[in-house]
Amino acid sequence: MERPRWHRVLVQGAGPSARYAHTLSLVANRFLVAMGGNDGKSTLGDAWALDTSEKPYQWRKITDAGEMPCPRMYATAAARSDGLLLLCGGRDVHGTPLADAFGFARHRDGRWEWHAAPGSMPAGRYQHGAVFVGTRLHISGGAVGGGRMVDESTSTVMLDTSGGAWITPAPGTLAGEDVTRRCRHAVTSVGPFVFIYGGLKGSQLLDDLLLADDAGGAELTICDPRAPAWSQYLNSVHGSASAALQARSDQRGALCVHLRRAQGQPAAGRPASSR
Repeated sequence: MERPRWHRVLVQGAGPSARYAHTLSLVANRFLVAMGGNDGKSTLGDAWALDTSEKPYQWRKITDAGEMPCPRMYATAAARSDGLLLLCGGRDVHGTPLADAFGFARHRDGRWEWHAAPGSMPAGRYQHGAVFVGTRLHISGGAVGGGRMVDESTSTVMLDTSGGAWITPAPGTLAGEDVTRRCRHAVTSVGPFVFIYGGLKGSQLLDDLLLADDAGGAELTICDPRAPAWSQYLNSVHGSASAALQARSDQRGALCVHLRRAQGQPAAGRPASSR
């Protein structure tokens, strides 16, 4: 089998300027949507879309699209399976952590439109993580400035997009640790499970893996990757207990099957001091 490899994609015309701390999401399994960030001089608020089904590829700047979010950097953007994109939090031009969320969707006639989500997060944040499980957007961790992170009581929050309500689940901790207080981490979902890996906690560089179960649809609970619920899910996907066991064995290195305490290492920078 040929190994996958990276190659540069040719795009015609103007597109997003050079930037960092922006978001890029695949919407409706078709559109790449880039938004915000910083160009080294200022915080940006522009949004661009690229239709991957049409060639030659070409960026289109989104303008006059309803309630446009304010310029921001270090935000998150997550796409729901039906094509709704949720932009959440970030840091504004004044360095203030944001607690808002905006939905972004494409109409059948090709128009894009922003809409502010109801209410706001219990605490503003940036450099956080966000991922959908069904219609629930799970938000984890984040920085608030001054080298500080969100409190443990609000480090994990959820936006139920089917009911338009913010929910603060009771955090599932391990031996009293505030395991979800972190920033600059990676997060993804597999079925009803959310995985969080690494990140920064103050000056501590993290190398742990967290697994959370949202199968109940009401509360996100931290559990061990060896938990029965995860094994049952693998079994249902792979079709047999033996296949599930083999899959779990194959993924042992990646899943770090033990939920282990983070090993502290000095980090090169503090989360709130990033430009």
